[in-house]
Amino acid sequence: MAMWRAFKVPDNAVVQSEEMLRMFSGLFADKHAMEPCFNSYFDAMDFNNNGQISKEEYGILFDCVGIGRDRLDVAFEALDADRDGLISRSEFVAAGLEYCYGLDETSKTQIMFGGLIF
Repeated sequence: MAMWRAFKVPDNAVVQSEEMLRMFSGLFADKHAMEPCFNSYFDAMDFNNNGQISKEEYGILFDCVGIGRDRLDVAFEALDADRDGLISRSEFVAAGLEYCYGLDETSKTQIMFGGLIF
């Protein structure tokens, strides 16, 4: 998978849970190292490869991780900064970095993956 390239792990490698936690803890320590990770997440959700994530594409993420679609509209709107009905790569990466490193617990980006706050 492309997201593992951010960790410099070969696509066919098996990663144990302890090793994955170690990689994530090191990754979160460096804000700039997270950008490739969020770019990989974006690529994984952009199913039609048009450079934008639609609400339907974003909803598939919610389905995959077991988040109810009742939270989709609010989460999608929080990421769609220019209100064009699509999430651009720059909107997604900026929201992801704010989600991980922002100090404002009431920021709309905190609901990026279904919600810490609602």
